[in-house]
Parts: sequence; structure tokens; C-alpha cells
Amino acid sequence: MRQMVRDLLNSPIPSVAFASPSGARVASAGVFVAEAANVLVMAPGTNIGAAHPIQGSGEDIPGDLRDKITNDATAYIASIAKQHGRNDTWVQDAVRQSVSLDADQAVAQGVADFTASDLSAMLRIVEGRTVSTSSDR
Repeated sequence: MRQMVRDLLNSPIPSVAFASPSGARVASAGVFVAEAANVLVMAPGTNIGAAHPIQGSGEDIPGDLRDKITNDATAYIASIAKQHGRNDTWVQDAVRQSVSLDADQAVAQGVADFTASDLSAMLRIVEGRTVSTSSDR
């Protein structure tokens, strides 16, 4: 996940994450990857969130290690969201409290950029849009 995030954040090529089709979700590590894209679009009926760290087996992480990993993940996702002008407070809650939003709520709260019903609609939305990439820094 971290390598995917680094690749997206450092790419000179604009990127789009599209949560689709309806019924899909962007959860756990997917929240980090989606937030790293220059544009985040969600189809109606999708959701984003619940990114609290757990062990690979699905079990809770115990004690001090849980705190260390959670704090690191919270700072990481906040820095990712800030780079794209998104809601860094909410993504921190997604890590700390496993909160989730539907597509419309995500756009309204600045977690995602747009909603689009399908691939054609998404492409129309992003067509001609200007974004900042690593080559602009």
C-alpha cells in the first residue's frame, strides 16, 4: 500500500481513483490509495472508510504496538489528504474510529472530489481538469 501511495504521489502523470460499480467500497488500505490519487470519484452506492489498522489475520493489534501503528497511519493519511486539498480530519477519523461515508457524504465532506454514475460519466467529469502532479513541485 505504501509503495502504491508513493508511486501515485510522485507520478508526473495525473491519476484518478474511481470507486465503482455501485456496491463497491474503498476500505482499509484502499482509503490510503484512493486519497493519493489526484482525483477521487465515487459511484452512487459506494462507500469509503473503516481504515483502522488490524493484523493481517483480521485480529486486533495489542497494546503499545496498536497505538504506534494507529498514530503512524493517522499522520500518514492526513499528509496524503492534505496534498490534494481533501478533508484530513475525516480521514484521521477513518483510521482512529473506523468511520465510513457514502459517496454523496464523501463529496459533501471533502473526502472525495466527485460522484459519477459510470465510467463514461467519470471520464466526462475529469476531461480537461487541471491537477498538480509531482512534475509541478
